[in-house]
Amino acid sequence: MHGPGLLDVFFFPYAFNQIGKAVTFGFLAAMALAQAAVTWRWVPETKNKTLEEIERAWVGEEAGETAAPANSGGLVSCERLFGSHPQGSEIP
Repeated sequence: MHGPGLLDVFFFPYAFNQIGKAVTFGFLAAMALAQAAVTWRWVPETKNKTLEEIERAWVGEEAGETAAPANSGGLVSCERLFGSHPQGSEIP
């Protein structure tokens, strides 16, 4: 997630000196508006929702299958999430 910020840090001085401040700020403003539109359109509202409700919104219908049982303290085994241990060995 730090890549775009790092790109801005290196892009800004070059663009500011080469193409001018109006074009540079216009481009950055357009990118900010595009990011806001994507966020508004595709990132669900999380106000007044529990973590479980948020998880269901991101995972979809599969959340019921992968969600931890109420008495497990919120821990879900790797095998339950992915079907097997990532290295193929059994989980003790």
